[in-house]
Amino acid sequence: MAESQKDVKVERGARLKVFYKAVGLTQTKLAQLVGADQTAISMAVDGKRNVQRVWLYRLKEKYNSFNDEWLWTGEGEMFTGETSEKNVEEGIMVEESSRLSNGRPLKKEELEKMLLRLTYRMDEMEEWKRQADAYIARMEREIQELEQWKNKATVALIEGRKRKDGIGEGE
Repeated sequence: MAESQKDVKVERGARLKVFYKAVGLTQTKLAQLVGADQTAISMAVDGKRNVQRVWLYRLKEKYNSFNDEWLWTGEGEMFTGETSEKNVEEGIMVEESSRLSNGRPLKKEELEKMLLRLTYRMDEMEEWKRQADAYIARMEREIQELEQWKNKATVALIEGRKRKDGIGEGE
């Protein structure tokens, strides 16, 4: 038997709440992120209003591995791939750093945690850069190799045409 529309709203609202809590957002921050009123988010979380698909698209833009089908249908995991934990960490860092810009100073422990996360992310990004550089170097070598093959093929084609046309014979 199909779920009632009200049940669907309640379940999606509950998953929306799980999501924004998991990434360290408040309803207000979530509303800003998806371009909605905080009241609309609150009503959706309470199951009194539909979660909007456009909100999911905006969340997907911000959190690349966010699985919007999880929120919409309840199937699968909240995040996909290996980066799910990273996305949660990124969301928490965004929330923490926004508190700095809002004038509320962070506690020493919060700053230390943020520094550790940022240091970890920098190390991770440096490793990705090393891997990207190695990949680029391999691609450049392959391009040079292909250019050499192209030159050899061009020379062979020219030689074949000369032989076909009798150019260069008996000279």
